[in-house]
Amino acid sequence: LPYKSKINTIMGHVEICLVLERCRNKNKRNNGDDESTSTIGSSSSSSMGDEDEDIVFQVTQKYVAVKVNYCDRMERLRNRHAEDPLKEIAAMQVIGRNHPNVLGCIEVLFDS
Repeated sequence: LPYKSKINTIMGHVEICLVLERCRNKNKRNNGDDESTSTIGSSSSSSMGDEDEDIVFQVTQKYVAVKVNYCDRMERLRNRHAEDPLKEIAAMQVIGRNHPNVLGCIEVLFDS
């Protein structure tokens, strides 16, 4: 969310974001198209097969917290701080997304 500032953490920051869903948009307009849905971006992609399709992303009403950990901070504070982000991620993956009292993770990405 552009108006929401980042929340600083020991290892990085947390951002509150809207979820985007990928959908295909045919170049041919149907009479029943719903113009009320918001889409972001549009790029032709021949790797998806059909060249008359555009790949678009639709904004949903779902919110997620995106936690960003900086590798250099994690290395610098390893074994010197009570928090261990790798153990935290592993625990969230074990718990999953369906626990009634604990927020799980949807996806974990690592960029070295």
